[in-house]
Parts: sequence; structure tokens; C-alpha cells
Amino acid sequence: MAAASVTPGTPIIVPASTAPVVPRIVTYDEAEAAFRSGSYAEATELFGSYVETKSENPWGYYLLGLSAWKSGDLPRAEEAFERSLSLDPKHVKSYLNLARVLLETARPADALARVDSALTLDSLSNVACRLRGRALGALGDFEQAVDAYRRAITLDERDAWSMNNLGLLYLQEGWPEEALYPLARAVELGLGASEPADIELVTADAESRAYAKKLEGILAQG
Repeated sequence: MAAASVTPGTPIIVPASTAPVVPRIVTYDEAEAAFRSGSYAEATELFGSYVETKSENPWGYYLLGLSAWKSGDLPRAEEAFERSLSLDPKHVKSYLNLARVLLETARPADALARVDSALTLDSLSNVACRLRGRALGALGDFEQAVDAYRRAITLDERDAWSMNNLGLLYLQEGWPEEALYPLARAVELGLGASEPADIELVTADAESRAYAKKLEGILAQG
């Protein structure tokens, strides 16, 4: 059979390749490197790709949740932490960081349940006790919140966040004298106000200045 003739100037159409597109495989190390560098949005996407091929790894979902939380995607973070826990019901860090997400989305009762699950697995976690204090404080349970923060400080005497939160809780409840020592210690450890003079109460200026002076006196004692 004679070959078909082609009119000069007529474009030749080449069929598109039918070869399947192979997705790029993302490794755990690659995704973790993005997280460690602070590129949380990129890490979220990378860990999202990673768990598509390694769906059995709870740590992949945990770091996906952590990346999403730090990049501000709270719904995706919550979903990832829940998935991590479905794969490993003893994953304490997933319980704790899920509790943080729930606190940020104004669900302290749900957060408290997750924290209590973490404490069942690790009763010596000062972070869990601190988060318990936050949840109880948000629920209006002042006494138990104070107990939780005190327990956290007992477990770690340098837990400045628990000291800071305990002091603020006392202030919110109208107990400024009780707030002095935990706030002073938090300032000393580098949290809270940068210095006593920066601490302000919802009171007259003179009273605020007097309160800051008391903090300065405590810090001067060492």
C-alpha cells in the first residue's frame, strides 16, 4: 500500500504519551526536615503526601497534625491526630497535641478527656498536668485547675508556663497576692512579662505599679 501523502505545511500531530504519571515518593526524613526548619505549611503538604503511601505509620499522622497545627490549619490537625490515635491508642503526644487543638477551638471538655487519657498512660507528664489546668480553667473549675498546675510544677520545678498560667488564673479570680510568686518565677525563667514593670492589672495605675514593685522585690530576693 502506498504511503499517505502529506501536504507541505500541514502540521503533523503526534499522539500524546499514554504512560502513567508516577507520583513522587516523599520520605519521612524529607518531610521532617521541612518541619524542623520551620516551614510548617510545606511540611503539612509533605507529610500529607507521605501518609498516602505510609498510612500505617502513626508518627506520620502525628507530625502531619503538628505541622498543620503550627501552620494554622486546625481542622486538618485534629483529623491527623485522631488518625494517629486510631493507629496507636497509646500515642501520648497525639493526645496532648489534640488537646491543644481542642482548647484553641473552644472545646475544653473534649480537651480534658484527651488529657486524662494521656495521664492514664503517663501519670508523670507535667505537660499533661499543665494542659489539664488549662482545660479546667476554661471550664470554670478554679480549684482543680490550681491543683493541676501545682502538680505540673511539682513534676518540673522549671515549668515556667505552668507558673505563668497559675499566676494568671489567680489574677482572673481576684487573688493578686497568691499570683505574685508564680508570676515572679515565670518572669525569672523568661516567660510572662519581660520584666515586672510590664505587668498590668485591670485596676488603677497606682495599684498596678505597686504590684510590679512587689514582683521586683521577690525577684531581688533570688
